[in-house]
Amino acid sequence: MTRPSLASFFSFALALATVAPVAKAGPWVAAYHPLYQWSEVPPAAVPWNSITHLIIGYLLPEEGPPGNFTVAPPNWYGDAAFASAATAYSAAGNAAGRVVTCMLGGDGSNPGNVWNNATTPANVAAFAANIKAVVQPLGCTGVDLDWENGVDYASLVRLAQALRTAWPQAVITIPTSFVGDDAVGLAPAAAAVDAFMPMTYIAVPQWGGWTLPSPLTPLYVVGANSNSIDTVRGRWLAAGVPASKLVMGVGGFGLVWGDSNSDHLAPVIPYSSDGSGAAAGEWEGLASDNAVTQSWLSETLAEHPGAFTEVWDEAQKMSYWRTASTSVQVTVDDLYCVLWSNCATTADVSLIFYETPRSMVAKSAYVGQHGMKGMMFWTLSQLRDGSAYPNLEAIGTLFGDGFETAATVRSTASPSDVAAGR
Repeated sequence: MTRPSLASFFSFALALATVAPVAKAGPWVAAYHPLYQWSEVPPAAVPWNSITHLIIGYLLPEEGPPGNFTVAPPNWYGDAAFASAATAYSAAGNAAGRVVTCMLGGDGSNPGNVWNNATTPANVAAFAANIKAVVQPLGCTGVDLDWENGVDYASLVRLAQALRTAWPQAVITIPTSFVGDDAVGLAPAAAAVDAFMPMTYIAVPQWGGWTLPSPLTPLYVVGANSNSIDTVRGRWLAAGVPASKLVMGVGGFGLVWGDSNSDHLAPVIPYSSDGSGAAAGEWEGLASDNAVTQSWLSETLAEHPGAFTEVWDEAQKMSYWRTASTSVQVTVDDLYCVLWSNCATTADVSLIFYETPRSMVAKSAYVGQHGMKGMMFWTLSQLRDGSAYPNLEAIGTLFGDGFETAATVRSTASPSDVAAGR
């Protein structure tokens, strides 16, 4: 038995959401806002003045009648609830002159190879038409094609091209690998998409079991950290895709390291592991990417005054916080219990990585110097500290007040002008 189509919930959406034309010139400042965080930042609370794009979601590919593929929200959320909330975000964004698009997929969204089946030559045109039929009535101006599992590059390219044909005015983006190993495979989609979005916010190379305390979103290669934004940009350039098609992925979340193996030693500086010393046996960061947020950082520093010292990492142009020595750890709370209930509530921490307004200056300068399309953050709510968004506000200051006006100026500005915020 198939689920009912979202179309039954859209009669009201067309009346509520009017898509306003938005200039595409100027650097992007995009933020993802997944539905499980919508309650934290409702439409009226989105910092519209500090972003150019909001990517809401997510919708999942699914098969209706045999051979007819579409997209729908997760079963646990509900079609009517998704339609109502998504329309509210689109209406608020459009009123602010911002771009609101819809994320399709995400990690774990390919059971039974549904992405692969939907994008065969026989099915892809109808799938693209169905995507437009679901997303456009929400007031969204495009889609983010986040196919992460069992990806067939030729099929993803085919989908992007089919969507461009079916929806010529759509803003189409594709999140891509944090190491750039998919650049050659996805390069043929360049003419069909507005931007590729390398997910360089991942704590390279934490995911994979390496023992290396490195910052998130590293700009350059340092020591054993063989991956960086600069490396990824170079791989896309070698594949024939200019930096102007790339949006830098930046973490809205942070990472902590500490004494996870109870040997009373823990790293206090980046890149400190050679298989010995304080990082030996600490196989990865302590917390999930849902835990270490801007508000968590502020609360932790306030709860432990003087316990952590802020240090500037000149190599990666990023701040971090450390304890006095490898034998000193601070017991912090709320690391594991953000989304799960049966979990440890404290951990012994020695090293915290998180972006700051100072690091935003460096990353914004890199975007300008290399002619990249902009920056994107996973996720919006993780950047929040009360009603403030320090890192987004810092970027807004660099790029000028009011993105509409700034976009017109920057469309003819040189990379050095953009880097300087002129």
